[in-house]
Amino acid sequence: MRDSIQRIYGALLTPSKLPDQIHLSQEELVEHIIHDEHFQTYPPARSYQLKFWKHIVEKIELANEEADERIYERHISLLSQGAPSPFDYMNGPPAPSYITRFWNAPSSESNVRTSRRSIALLESRTTIEDGTTGMRTWRASLILAEWLIRRPEIVQKKRVLELGSGVGFLGILIAQLDGMRKSKLDETHSGLRGVPSLALTDVNRTVLERCENNISLPPNWFDATSLDRKESLKAQLEEINAEVIIGADIVYDLDLIHPLIETLGMALSAGSVSPQPYRREGLIALCARSEETLSRFIQAADSRGLDLRSEEWGSLGDDIFDDGWGGESQSSVRLFTVTLRQSRGTTQKILHSIS
Repeated sequence: MRDSIQRIYGALLTPSKLPDQIHLSQEELVEHIIHDEHFQTYPPARSYQLKFWKHIVEKIELANEEADERIYERHISLLSQGAPSPFDYMNGPPAPSYITRFWNAPSSESNVRTSRRSIALLESRTTIEDGTTGMRTWRASLILAEWLIRRPEIVQKKRVLELGSGVGFLGILIAQLDGMRKSKLDETHSGLRGVPSLALTDVNRTVLERCENNISLPPNWFDATSLDRKESLKAQLEEINAEVIIGADIVYDLDLIHPLIETLGMALSAGSVSPQPYRREGLIALCARSEETLSRFIQAADSRGLDLRSEEWGSLGDDIFDDGWGGESQSSVRLFTVTLRQSRGTTQKILHSIS
């Protein structure tokens, strides 16, 4: 029941598609819609929510059932914000809405884990917005997506180019399919030939901006800390077999520190580097804007078994690159060399120095 309820609600489908006995599933409606963290963060348009809960309340009343007060509260709360008018179109097109599409990998595919996935997009609710039709997902994309879900080998481990990517639905799906591989990357590839990549393109700059924003939504991310995805990420990192891992200004959000450190740890320990003995290393440059964020980053690295060594910038000047911002000096940027721990102490010393 959860799947059908969330699929309908997330995709803004007509509530009439709900099961006839939906009034008997009030607890599921509360748990999987009202209290669901995803829908709290990425809710459908308010006009759709009104239509959805009106349908539910009517179903409950027609069945002479006692309604859960949380359902009534949600409906009343939406009504209190004003009911939509048939003349609203005169004030302009409806605002974009979050649309979430859920899908399951078929269990018949031996090279794909059976797992429920979601794709959340901010989409237009009109045919044309800003002079383009690319701000929403169209039927052909949905059909092609279903086809690829049943034939994931077409895009897995491949370098894929999508033309006219629109708001990013197909691209995100392809990335999720590739992230669900159980097997190691094809060992017959060498160098970058075996490294999957995905390029999304469009002719409209506004569409590309919307696409980029949608790709960055957390529900669409590849979560390195998720147990069912670590195996796939590990295989990709082993294929890349990087000797140096670099990153700049990627430590800015407390929620991202754990997956970042987990990915760093996997990249530093993946594959083999020759000639031996060679210790691969990471170079992370970050702006020390928040002492808490910096401290959490260092603590997370220590817990993961990574050693951080603070590097000195030396006599670097500002004569090569000038970003024109003027707000952050060289001294506010910290540089760390990251390696797998050989002996304890380095990271602890850094922690002590900032405490």
